Amino acid sequence: MILKMTDLFFDILFLAPLFFVGSICCYTDIKYGKIKNKWILMGLIWVVFIYTVLSIYTIFFLHRWENINYLIKALINGFTAFFLGYLLWHFKLWAAGDAKLFTLFAFLIPLKFYSKSYFSYFPSLTLLINLFIPLIFWLMIKATICGIKEIPSKLKGFEQKNKLFSKGWLGKLGLKIWKAAKMFLTFLAIFIVMQMVMKKMSQALNKIVPNLSIIFLSFFLLYRYIFKFVQKNKFVTPITGSIAVLYVSYLLYSGQMNVLFKIFKMVFLFMIVIGFLRKFLDSYIEKKEVRKLKIKELKEGMMVTGDVLIDFAKKFKEKDFKNKFGAISPDGLSLEQVKFLKKLFSQEPEKEIKIYKTFPFSPFLMLGACITILTRDSLLSMILRILRVL
Repeated sequence: MILKMTDLFFDILFLAPLFFVGSICCYTDIKYGKIKNKWILMGLIWVVFIYTVLSIYTIFFLHRWENINYLIKALINGFTAFFLGYLLWHFKLWAAGDAKLFTLFAFLIPLKFYSKSYFSYFPSLTLLINLFIPLIFWLMIKATICGIKEIPSKLKGFEQKNKLFSKGWLGKLGLKIWKAAKMFLTFLAIFIVMQMVMKKMSQALNKIVPNLSIIFLSFFLLYRYIFKFVQKNKFVTPITGSIAVLYVSYLLYSGQMNVLFKIFKMVFLFMIVIGFLRKFLDSYIEKKEVRKLKIKELKEGMMVTGDVLIDFAKKFKEKDFKNKFGAISPDGLSLEQVKFLKKLFSQEPEKEIKIYKTFPFSPFLMLGACITILTRDSLLSMILRILRVL
């Protein structure tokens, strides 16, 4: 009974500030489109304080070194979350405020809440999975509703155009099949390489993560960047392709047909599911999650669409524009970039451009934390277990 009360007390020490700071950040993110640094800083100060107090109490009063081992694991988890949060910010998958809030949550959620889906050295990967899966489902629901509403107009347009068997359709079909085959080979090569690397990592570091979960999440989040990298660097395809061919040949030679069939099935599934999801969601975002705005109304933190930047670059000499304008941060336009664009279009202040609507990310991070605390499991693991049963 006393032990349970002690556990409850320590849970409150960590979870109370998590829900307090998380709730405020959700409110400011929804209302103002920002996560204020002062709340993150307040949470991090509490993290430093509580970890310091617990370390001193454990070493000098309890003399229980196994507790120090727990604190070290918690710190490794927190700093790994910080590093991964930075990477996701660098790849423009979320804003700096979201990365900071994720890091804070990683430090504040006790490790026991990852017990059913525990990833050694980085248990908060479960939190990341439980954040992105509800987000993807939410976007899919919105995109599906939007797609259903557009079906009548698309059917009408299709009847009018009637270009199914127009001139050159066979050549276009062949080109699409060739592109699909190349994509399958690329997926196969990347899948095999990632699987081999993660197998070695698992052996070296005592099974850090289940391969399937990590590969699936990596493919989905980095899908666009992986294929951009492959397209820009022509040497990648021959190298990864050669590795894939050699590995497939080895499996055929050694009679491991079941393994080969399983890999082919998984790659095909990944290609269809991830490719479809990305195109489906990207199409929805480009159509419905953008709005028009006059140049004179541009503000710091807004995010212009890729098409707008391409148009700007074409109009004002691509190299000159890129050098002067620079890259857009995941947090949106900087004050200098806003001033640059307003000056550039000083003669056309009423010109309209497309910008992305602000999207509050922190509520999904809060939802992911709640799912993790309540289930102690990852949604991806639960989904995969259900699929195995089916």
